[in-house]
Amino acid sequence: MSKIPHEIITDIFQQLPVKSLLRFRSLSKPICSLIDGPDFIKLHLYHSVTAKSNHSVILKEWDLFTVDFDTLSDAVEVKHHPLYAAGGTEVIGSVNGLVFLRHSERNLAVYNLSTREWKKCFVVEIKPPRRDLITGYVYYGFGYDSVGDDYKVVRMAQFVREDGVDGDGGGGLGCEYEVRVYSLKNDKWKKIEDLPICLKLLSKQFFHVLHRRGYGVFAGHALHWIIPQRRQLGIRDCVLGFDIRNDKFFELPQPNYESKGMSFQVDIGVLEGNLCVMCNYEHVCVDVWVMREYGMKESWCKMFSVQGIKWIGAFMFLRPLIYSKDGGKVLLEVNDEKLVWYDWKNKHAKVVKIRGGPNSYGSEMYVESLVRINDGDRNGWKKQQEIDEEEEKRKADRKKRVDTEDYTCQFEDRKCGEEGSKQCIRCLMLKANAADFFRSISFHREWFSLYTNTLRPHQTRCSPFLLSRASPHFLNDAKCGKRFLCLATKLTGGCFKQSVKNMLPKFGYDCVRDDYKVFRIAQFGGGGRGVLSLRLRQSWRRIGDMP
Repeated sequence: MSKIPHEIITDIFQQLPVKSLLRFRSLSKPICSLIDGPDFIKLHLYHSVTAKSNHSVILKEWDLFTVDFDTLSDAVEVKHHPLYAAGGTEVIGSVNGLVFLRHSERNLAVYNLSTREWKKCFVVEIKPPRRDLITGYVYYGFGYDSVGDDYKVVRMAQFVREDGVDGDGGGGLGCEYEVRVYSLKNDKWKKIEDLPICLKLLSKQFFHVLHRRGYGVFAGHALHWIIPQRRQLGIRDCVLGFDIRNDKFFELPQPNYESKGMSFQVDIGVLEGNLCVMCNYEHVCVDVWVMREYGMKESWCKMFSVQGIKWIGAFMFLRPLIYSKDGGKVLLEVNDEKLVWYDWKNKHAKVVKIRGGPNSYGSEMYVESLVRINDGDRNGWKKQQEIDEEEEKRKADRKKRVDTEDYTCQFEDRKCGEEGSKQCIRCLMLKANAADFFRSISFHREWFSLYTNTLRPHQTRCSPFLLSRASPHFLNDAKCGKRFLCLATKLTGGCFKQSVKNMLPKFGYDCVRDDYKVFRIAQFGGGGRGVLSLRLRQSWRRIGDMP
């Protein structure tokens, strides 16, 4: 390394993806110091932004997915973020390679997808100021304070009357708000006291829930929300800004929209760092305006207009994400269900086909970076990788143990997993949810004995192999109104050797023999039916004479 000029090494490294740079840190101490240095982190981020390299699109649904911007072909699920176990995690925003994650008002985190460093945010509980108020919608925003070199979260909590009456007929004008700002550097919340009057106009029924409008858009040095129009009050759309440098609200000037003889709705977004507004004319046409110089009304410029795409019936929502590398097209998110490349010069649109992603989603642009979270542990990525490898090893060991052990039923002279064996019933009990399980054993003498004698001491020792041989179904008993755990098997073995096309299980009570039975009609190549006795024989009997 001493023979290669430092400038050449830096120039090469700044063009590499983050994953490669994390591996190269182990080559030598000088290289590690270079990659971890704040100057190189800023240089690498600047190069990625200007060259449009190391970019991905985050697809936001119940689960999170990422798609490489260069290919836009295959979606990869994000399984390693700090709130993954909870499910239903939202991405509020992405700045400089950091994303702000929210699962609930008490479960917030900042995460670097590339380095896998993360930090859970300390949360101050939202408390209504009066007893007659309850918490309504909560608005969030995530941005970067360049003056204080700090990442901040803005939370605006709405409080509504518990009886549903807000004083203006449901328009939200009677709501109260609490605004707090979280500092990632200090891990503290600050309450904002001086709130503008126009903040009471922010809430409108269903407006901010749809299309994730409640999440602030970061551009310039501020977060932005749309205050929706109220025609009955003569109030037009307004862009409300919050400067995260000095914690002040302000109203941003808007462009001179064209009327076109139609009413319109305004939405906001960010296009490669510049604030943009989308003027939607009755879901038929959308004009996209970009503010080239932040804060200057004269800098608004109408970039393009989208209309007349045959396979899009209506533009319910449209938002630009990023220009193509040649600058001739723009990537659009349309109606929360598809990404579209749009050539505004030739008025041509092409759908982006993504494999493995959700059917409907919101989207967020993301750039890989080495930005550290509060000078966190740089070994977070390596530790997470080690955890993943250990988990895969445990899964492989469990599968090997299941395949090699010979399970012998302690009740009957047959292997566990065969239809009708008590060991199979025991494993199906473990598979069942707790409520249905305890309802079943409470009125079935043999099953309760099976639970107390054999199942309870071994509740955590259930083999996936046994469960794969039969699937439990809870079937209703019309007479007694109770639910039974029945062995409605998948018919992959036993007396039926052909493939199953259709299966219809029925459940009833045999009062002559005091037995509960499952009647199953299975459609094969030649047909078949059988009866399972749960209480007496716990086995299937095939019926030969069929009408």
